[in-house]
Amino acid sequence: MTQFCRFLLSMLKIGCIGFGGGSALIPVIEHEFIGDEEETNKLDTKDNFDKDILIANLTPGALPVELASSLGRRKFGVKGMILGAVSMALPGACASLLLLTALTEFREQISGIMNILSKVVSIFIIWLIIRYIRKICAQSRAISPKFYRRAVLVMMSVFALSCGKNLYRLLGIDKKPPLVLSTLHILVVSLTAIIIINILRSLNNGKSTIHAATVPLSHLQETLSDLLTWSIFLVILFLPGMLLAIRYNLIGYLSYFLRGAVSVLMSFGGGDAYLVVADGLFVESSIVSSEHFYGDIVAVANILPGSILCKALTAIGYYYGISITGSLLGGFSFALCGFGCSVSVSCLVFGLIYHLYERFSGFQSMHTISHYIGPIIGGLLGNVCLALLVSVFS
Repeated sequence: MTQFCRFLLSMLKIGCIGFGGGSALIPVIEHEFIGDEEETNKLDTKDNFDKDILIANLTPGALPVELASSLGRRKFGVKGMILGAVSMALPGACASLLLLTALTEFREQISGIMNILSKVVSIFIIWLIIRYIRKICAQSRAISPKFYRRAVLVMMSVFALSCGKNLYRLLGIDKKPPLVLSTLHILVVSLTAIIIINILRSLNNGKSTIHAATVPLSHLQETLSDLLTWSIFLVILFLPGMLLAIRYNLIGYLSYFLRGAVSVLMSFGGGDAYLVVADGLFVESSIVSSEHFYGDIVAVANILPGSILCKALTAIGYYYGISITGSLLGGFSFALCGFGCSVSVSCLVFGLIYHLYERFSGFQSMHTISHYIGPIIGGLLGNVCLALLVSVFS
């Protein structure tokens, strides 16, 4: 079996066990493709992966899909970028469509089984996250005792700022926490603080450490080529639904597509935050009913593996296609459009921000950020553990 085939099979496997949201998959992906320092068959370097994590957390979209596309792009080119992202997103999207179809006939039997499976896998993901946090601590200690103390302080601070909501839910406290920051807010605050501290240090030392990196023209050409590739991918998955929509309701289909793209661009803060965005864009506009959205789509998105964004947008297209065309063919065609939109728009934005990061990677602040991104993510993953514990005991 070639290395490329193993890469795709690994992405499919992660997509099948990807419970707990995008952040919970970070240790799983790292274990599968990065490994430990002494491993010789790893796909990529830890520095590259840390950069991917940073950019994926700063951009809207499906985080595991973005990581898969970036890993595939560096190792296997355009085919790795496309197929890596699709392999990561496809299991959850397909499982969602199958379960939504089956729920109409076997709702009571299936819901009980899926609830048990979800709890078992949640416990497994918690174990993986704890291992990953211990690894971050070990790597920090290897740098220096002083950096280790700083890393632990950063990790605990990030956890304290993000865990309020899930901690209250776990303890059964029916109140709003006094202070809770989203993932995006924590990253923005952390990175801004690091940049300011580095600027003040450079001014105090009388040295200018701020300069933009020189990016080769070939890198810009690759970025534009990737953006064009994702645009073509989106058009291909958009066309089947459009051919049916021309006969039934083209305006409604275009509205669904545009709202889908906007929802991806607004999807900061993880899967739960995306469901809030989807409510405002699709439920309030009657593209999908409140009954189908909360009774079926939200339930399925939470108990199945994969990106909530990809699953939800695919499922919304499925219900909307059936409501417009009255057929499963229409449902699956519209779902294909939603799937394509969730993957391509996520990776389009990720590619643009990745290029900007490369452009300014010469900032001394970027090197400092690369050291602290692990502890920051570790603190955020601690909050993910709390969320998984809530789902286990609920």
